[in-house]
Amino acid sequence: MTQEKKSLRDLLENFFQKQNNWKITLLSKFHEIVGADLKDHVSIIKINETSIVIGVSNSCLLQELKTLTSILLANLNRSLDIPRLTSIQFKLQGLSQTQKTFLAFNDCNPLIHEAPSLTQHDQKALNKIKDKELAHVLESFRKRCYREAQWKKK
Repeated sequence: MTQEKKSLRDLLENFFQKQNNWKITLLSKFHEIVGADLKDHVSIIKINETSIVIGVSNSCLLQELKTLTSILLANLNRSLDIPRLTSIQFKLQGLSQTQKTFLAFNDCNPLIHEAPSLTQHDQKALNKIKDKELAHVLESFRKRCYREAQWKKK
């Protein structure tokens, strides 16, 4: 019986070494390949036979990576025994629960959230601004700052 287990283990090890070794190599070296600046913002979602799907933490970075696709693809292929990947897809990763809570809290719906009132000092400063559109934008920004401060306290 131990002979059968050993043979099965050897068979599985040989199978994975021959079939998917390059995928395991890619997974293990991915953060080295993308570098220290990106490693916390990107991750592998899926590896197919000739393509890879990479999750990206924010939309700005996603757009930047799309423009650098050829460079990233070359770096990924360089880390493999032979070039295997022909394309990269980028996917925006979902928001964390904390981010969803923050966005919901900052929703400007007056039925859900009471708009914070400005202090007398804030109101005096806004009254000095002659451009009404600028004053309105600054007032909205100040109220948003107050809402964020309240959210952080919770």
